[in-house]
Amino acid sequence: MADEPLLDLIRSVFTEQGWQIERPDPEATIIKAPVETDAGSHVLWIRTKEDDELVTVFAALDLEVPADRRAEVAELAGRLNQQLAVGSFEVDPDDGAVAFKAGIDVEGDRLSVALLRQLVGHALVAAERAIPLFAAVAEGRFPPRMAADRF
Repeated sequence: MADEPLLDLIRSVFTEQGWQIERPDPEATIIKAPVETDAGSHVLWIRTKEDDELVTVFAALDLEVPADRRAEVAELAGRLNQQLAVGSFEVDPDDGAVAFKAGIDVEGDRLSVALLRQLVGHALVAAERAIPLFAAVAEGRFPPRMAADRF
């Protein structure tokens, strides 16, 4: 794609900060970056919809959720979402994949570096805080309510 102003800004900010990013599909306006923290790892995905002027950030947690624990993990996501003002946790009912998602619509304005940093930072902090909680519920060490109370 020739006209990708949102993705161009995102790539330049990540490159300037020394992040290792990749664009898995040159036809899609999506980049990914691995993230390692003391709490665990996740993959940051950023998708733009250039024509609609939308940017969505997904922090996909590196977590295995057994089929018999997915309902409890989904309950934790719902409980955590009640505590959030921006963004939400999602759990795929088929494979148990857990992610935090936040987005912004900049139609009629522009995506600034400051807004991008806030959006990405919010996703990173939410994911880092939640990784140990989702892991504890997935492993059966905490019930969802107890884990949510520790967020």
